[in-house]
Amino acid sequence: MKQQYSTLSLLYVFSILVFEVFYVDNAYFNIMEAKSGMLQLITAVFLVLFLGVTVSYAAKDAQGFDRNLKRKLKDFNLVDIAAVALALSSVVSCLFSDNKSAALLGSRGWGAGAWMYNFLVLLYFFVSRSYSVTPVFVFTMLLSGSIVFIWSLLNVCSVDFFGMHERIYGGKTAAMAYLASIGNSNSMAGYASMLIPAVGILFIDSKKTVSKIVYGIFLLLGFACCIAANCDGVYLGLAIGILCMTIFAAGSLKRIRLLFASGAIFCASICLIKLLRLISGTEKFVDLTGISAKLCSTNLAIILLIVFFTIYIALCFAKNANLARFAAPLRISAAALFIAAVIVVIVYASRGFDDNWGSYRGYIWRRSAEMFGELDFKSKLFGIGSDCFGILFSTDPKATLPGAIVLNAHNEWLQYLITTGIIGVAAYAFFWAAPAVDALFIKKRISAPKAAMLAGIAGYMGQAVVNNPQPLCMCILFLFLALYRAQSDSFELADSFELDTANIPASNN
Repeated sequence: MKQQYSTLSLLYVFSILVFEVFYVDNAYFNIMEAKSGMLQLITAVFLVLFLGVTVSYAAKDAQGFDRNLKRKLKDFNLVDIAAVALALSSVVSCLFSDNKSAALLGSRGWGAGAWMYNFLVLLYFFVSRSYSVTPVFVFTMLLSGSIVFIWSLLNVCSVDFFGMHERIYGGKTAAMAYLASIGNSNSMAGYASMLIPAVGILFIDSKKTVSKIVYGIFLLLGFACCIAANCDGVYLGLAIGILCMTIFAAGSLKRIRLLFASGAIFCASICLIKLLRLISGTEKFVDLTGISAKLCSTNLAIILLIVFFTIYIALCFAKNANLARFAAPLRISAAALFIAAVIVVIVYASRGFDDNWGSYRGYIWRRSAEMFGELDFKSKLFGIGSDCFGILFSTDPKATLPGAIVLNAHNEWLQYLITTGIIGVAAYAFFWAAPAVDALFIKKRISAPKAAMLAGIAGYMGQAVVNNPQPLCMCILFLFLALYRAQSDSFELADSFELDTANIPASNN
C-alpha cells in the first residue's frame, strides 16, 4: 500500500506542477474557470484513487489498517491541526452562509469555495504521509517553472506564439498584464513568490557546480519575470523569501557565499530586463511601473552586481571558518532588520494612502473594513461564506467605483475576515503560525528541502497581503505544506544526473 500511495502522490505532484500550471481554455478570457475546472478534476480523481487504495487495504487487512491509522493519529502535529482548522472554518462559514452554493463551489470562476480547501487538505494528508521532496519533484518544478518564466519574458517583448493576447481590449498595457499560462500579474505574484524562495534555499545549500548552475539559471529567469510582471506584491513575497534564505545561511560560510551570489543574480536579472527592452524596443516591451520601473531606471543594479560578485569571489578564497556560534546573532539581526524595513515601508506607503492607492486597493480595503462593521453578529463570527466577497461587494449600496467589478478584497486577511468571519481569520492566522512555530521552536534543525518548502510558504504569505486566494496558487501552497510536513532529507540535484559507472560492465574492446 505504501508504494501505491507513493506512486499516486508522485502523479498528483506532476498533475499540479504541469497540468494545473499549463492548462488554459479560450486563452485568458476564462483562465480562472479553466484553472478551477482543472483543479476540481485533479483533486476529485486523486481523492477517489487514494480512498480506493485505502478501502482496499482496510478490506484486506483490517487489523493492520487499524494499527496504522492509530499510529498516524498519534503522529498528528501542529501543522496538521492548522490545515484541518482552515478547512473546518470554510465548512462552518458555508453552513451559515446565505449563498451556500457559491460558498461551497466558489463564485465567478475563482472556485475558492469550501470544496477547494477541504479537498486540498485531504490530499495534503495523503501526500505528506507518502511522499517527500525528491530530485524528481525539484526537477519537475524547475522545468515547468523555467518554461513559465521564459514564456512570460517572451510575452513582455510582445512575442505571442499562441495568440493568447489577441482580442484583449485596452492595448499593450492590458495585454501585458497577462503572462504565460498563469494569468494576470496577481496570479504570477503568488506563483513566483513560492517557487523562487524555495529554489533560493536549494541554491545556497548546493555544493556541486552543476546544481549551482541549474538553480542559478532558474533564479535569473524567475527574478527577471517578477520584474517584468509589474506587480509590486511579488516583492513582498521575495522579501520574505530573502529573509528565509538569510536565516538558513547564517552560521555557514559556504551558504553565506551563495547568498551573496543570489544577490548578484537578482541584480543580473535587472540588467537582463534592461537588455531585453533595448533589443525589443520600447514600443514592443512592457511599460514598467511601480517598483520594477524604479529598479530599472538607474544603473544601481550594475554597481550592486559588481559589489555582490566581488564579495562572493572574496568569500571563495576565505577559509571555511566555523561560524556556528554567530548563527543566532546573525539570524536575530536579519529578523530585526527585516522588521525595521517593514515598518519603514508601511510608514512610507501610508503617507500616500488613499482610495486610489494600489490600483484602488485603498478603496477596497477601506470599504471592506466598513462592510465588516455593518455585518450582523452571525456573519461577523462565521463570515458570509467562502468566495462570497464579490457577491457582497456587488450589492453594496455605498459603492463609489461605478462599473467596477470587485470580486476579492486583494488582501487575504480581509478576504477571510469577511468570508469566514472572526473564526476563519483566526484559523488563517494559525495556518501561517503553525509551520513557523514548528520550524523555530519544535525542530532543532531542518533539512534544506524542508526549509525550501517553508520559504515557499512564507513567500506566499508575504504577497497575500495584497492578493487573493485562487486555485492555482492555493494547490501549490498546500503541496508545499504537505512536503514541509513530510520527512525530506537533503540531496544534491547534480547527483541525479550522474551515471552510476560502478554498475556499468566494462567493454570487451
